[in-house]
Amino acid sequence: GSPVRVVTGGTAVPLSSASLAARALVLESDSSNTSDMYVGGPTVSMTDGMLLSAGAQISLDAPGADFITLSGIYINSSQTNARTRFHYWSLA
Repeated sequence: GSPVRVVTGGTAVPLSSASLAARALVLESDSSNTSDMYVGGPTVSMTDGMLLSAGAQISLDAPGADFITLSGIYINSSQTNARTRFHYWSLA
């Protein structure tokens, strides 16, 4: 999957700069991360969002005919260079 890292701890980072549409998304936090990651929108903080602990995975499915825009999903962590990978299934 595509890697994404929090360049500066405490700064939310989008999964993608492109507006990619997905039907489903899986995020996996790198097992070497030393702090939790949080997943959410552009305002996701280091303590507020969907919790993603080191080595853990979460899945997001778009309901019905909707889709997930990857540029609208952000990650954040207190750890500089914390990493996550994501896999997505597109509409095509």
